[in-house]
Amino acid sequence: MHLNGRLNLAKYGKIVREEITATHRIVHLFSPKDMKELFAQEGRYPCRRSHRALLRYRAERPHLYASGGIFPENGPEWARLRDTFKRHFLLARNVNAYDRLVNDITDDLVGYVRRTRSADTLEVADFQEDLYRWALESICSIMLDARIGCLGVDLSEESDPSRLIRAAHQTIHAVMKTELYSSWQSRDTADYRELVQGQDVMAEIVGKHLKTRIRELESGVETDKNGDSLLAQFILNPEINRKDLFAMILDCVLAGIDTTSITASFALYFLARHPQYQERLREEVFQVMERNHVGQQTPQQITADHLTSMPWLKAIVKETLRLRPVSIGVGRLTSTPVEIGGYQVPSNTMIITQNQVSCQQEEYFPQADCFKPERWMVDRSKAAPATAQAQAADNRYLWLPFGHGTRMCLGRRIAELEMYILLCKVVANFKVEYHHEDIGVKTMLINLPDRPMKFKFTDL
Repeated sequence: MHLNGRLNLAKYGKIVREEITATHRIVHLFSPKDMKELFAQEGRYPCRRSHRALLRYRAERPHLYASGGIFPENGPEWARLRDTFKRHFLLARNVNAYDRLVNDITDDLVGYVRRTRSADTLEVADFQEDLYRWALESICSIMLDARIGCLGVDLSEESDPSRLIRAAHQTIHAVMKTELYSSWQSRDTADYRELVQGQDVMAEIVGKHLKTRIRELESGVETDKNGDSLLAQFILNPEINRKDLFAMILDCVLAGIDTTSITASFALYFLARHPQYQERLREEVFQVMERNHVGQQTPQQITADHLTSMPWLKAIVKETLRLRPVSIGVGRLTSTPVEIGGYQVPSNTMIITQNQVSCQQEEYFPQADCFKPERWMVDRSKAAPATAQAQAADNRYLWLPFGHGTRMCLGRRIAELEMYILLCKVVANFKVEYHHEDIGVKTMLINLPDRPMKFKFTDL
C-alpha cells in the first residue's frame, strides 16, 4: 500500500481522490498542512471506518460484550469507553510500575535466543517470530497479571501461546480483508468466518485468565501479583463493568502483539545495518547504568528512571517508526462536510493521512531514505527562525505512529516501555548482525516484514 501511495503522490499530487465503489470513496493526504486541516475539523468524536466486522461479531454476542469495543466504535459510545479507561493507561506511574516485569520477560527472551540460535552461525531462523512470543508474554503479563509461558522452547502448536498468536494474526488479516467489501454484513463470508474463529480462540484464552484473576481479587486470596496493577484497578473499579473490561483486555492483547514486536524487530534491523548507531546505543546504556561494559557484567535492570536519560534510544525508535511505521497512516471518516486544501470533501468519505509515504519525502526529511537517528536529537540551545518554527509546527503532523488527538493509542506508554527495555537488553548482551537481503514491508492491515529477520547474535 505504501508503494501505491508513492505512485499516487507522483502522478496526482498531494491530495488524491480514489473511488473504490460509488459509495466507498477515499481521499489521500500527503501534505502536513492538509493533515493539520483535517484534524482541526474532526470535532468531539473523531470517526473511523475500521474493524467493522469486529463490531458485528461482538454485537451478536451480547452475553459477552456491551459494545463493539474501542477499535470499531464511534461517537458517544467510543468516548464513554475511552473516558472509562484512559486515566489508567495514561498515568505514567501505572505503566512504569511494570519495568521490572518487562525486564524479567526480556531476560527470558535473551536466554531463549541463546538456546535456540544456530550453534554454527549464531543466527536465528526469524527473530520476528520470537518477538511475537515476547510481545504476547509482555502484554498478557501486564493486562492479565499472568505469565503464560510464551518463551518456552518446546511449545506445542496447540499450547495457549501458540493458539493466541495464530488467533490474533487471523483476526487482523480478516479485519483487513473485510474492510474491502460489505457482503459479510448480510452473510458469513470466508473472511468473516476467519474472524469469528480467531476471536473465539482469543476470547476463550483471555477469558480463562481474566476469570482467574477476578476470583483471586474478589476472594481476597493472597498472591505475589501486584495488588495495584492495571488489571486490579479495573476489576476493583465499580464504574467499569465486566463486559467492557473483557473487550478492552482483548483489544489490548490484539493490538499489543504485532505492533510492538514489529517496531522492535525493525529497530534491531536498522541497528544491525548501521553498527555505529548500535555501538552508540550500547555506550548510552552502559553509561546510564554507571558501568564500564568492557569485561563487566551486563546491566541487570533497566528501570523507567534510566529510560529518561537515554536520548539516543528514543531517537532510534523514532527514526525506525519514520521508516517502518506500524501502518500507512491515520484514517478518519467524515461525519460532516469538510474543506481541505481548498477542496470540498462530503460527509461519509474515508480520509487517510499518508504518513508513511510523506515521512520519506526529501522536502520534509533530508536524506529521507537514510536511517539517521540524529535528526531527532534537537539542539534546544539554538533558536530557529520564525519560518522554520512554523514549518516544524506543521511537520509534526507527518510523524503519527500512535495516531492523533483523542483517538491516539491508549497503549503508547506500554509499547514504548517494552520496546525501550528490549533494545537496551539486546544490545547490552549481543552484537546484532544481519547479512541477507534488504527487508521491506507488506501490508496486512498493519505493516509486516516482507522476509525473515535472520539476525546473528554474538555474545559480548
